[in-house]
Amino acid sequence: MAFIKEISAFFSPNSGIEPLQDKIDRGENFNSIPGDSGLLHSGTPRKNLTFREASNNSVIQHYGSYIVMGSDRLGHLGTGAGASGYSNSDAIDMVVGRGANLNSSAINKGEPAGPPDGFILGPLPTSDAARIYISSKTNLDKHFGIDQAPRDPHVGSNKHLLSGIALKADDVRMIARNNIKIVTGRNQGYTGGKEKNSLGGDSPQAGTISLIGGNYTDSMMNWVGLFQPGGPIQFTPYLQPAIKGHNLVMCLYSIYEYIDKVNATLFNMSLNTMTTKAAAIASPFADPISKFEKIRTAGLAVPFELEASYDARAWALQEKRKFLEYGGDTHIRSPNVYLT
Repeated sequence: MAFIKEISAFFSPNSGIEPLQDKIDRGENFNSIPGDSGLLHSGTPRKNLTFREASNNSVIQHYGSYIVMGSDRLGHLGTGAGASGYSNSDAIDMVVGRGANLNSSAINKGEPAGPPDGFILGPLPTSDAARIYISSKTNLDKHFGIDQAPRDPHVGSNKHLLSGIALKADDVRMIARNNIKIVTGRNQGYTGGKEKNSLGGDSPQAGTISLIGGNYTDSMMNWVGLFQPGGPIQFTPYLQPAIKGHNLVMCLYSIYEYIDKVNATLFNMSLNTMTTKAAAIASPFADPISKFEKIRTAGLAVPFELEASYDARAWALQEKRKFLEYGGDTHIRSPNVYLT
């Protein structure tokens, strides 16, 4: 059986420090900031916690901050590629706040959340406060409970181990003073042929970039309309392809042009109908009753057909400039975000 090491998470004297507020409540006076008050980055009271290592780990630790170097593992000692005996499954696990959200019901009692005093902890991706994880052989989706996306390697399987890097915290920010690029696929200009993945296999020319809000990618049943191809009720995927801005603009230009042609046809039909009615009204042989009706309908056609058609075309041209032309107030193409 592998040797299991357990190291104290926090060293004395911090585990025995009395909170500053307790000293103040007791009536103690201070002429300077105590070195164990927690103020100005001084020590603070800590629970007596223990971190359970694997036998191949090397740990750099200071208070609640850890850098654990070993093999792929994000759970108990029976998890990860390291537990299955995979060679070259090296990993670096940078963690702060182990077990931070454990015992969350304590907050309702006015107590801090987290593991109880004397608890033994291993890696807990769902409970640790923040982590950066790097491994040469791992399944990040399995470790972090991430839903599948199109073209994932071996969809539905947890056996395809590749190198990976994961960041997890309550909030994650990637900040660049100039540009940020999120790129999939092979290196451009690589002189050794096609760039391989970490196992020596072929990398795709262009892998996917999946933005999954809510960690949910299943299909949903929707009512899409009686005359839709495929039927009125269809299952549509929650995770769908992104739209390319230039292509969308060209598509909308075509739709605007089509609607404009239909509008022009209706406008000309109204003019032709009015011309026919005008000839009938001018005829000396027309019946007076029908002539009155033709005058009435011709008068209605001016505001409700010709003018409405003209107003619709003028409004459509204005909207087209606003949405589809650069410089428009609500132009639909982003000047800062690009995708392939």
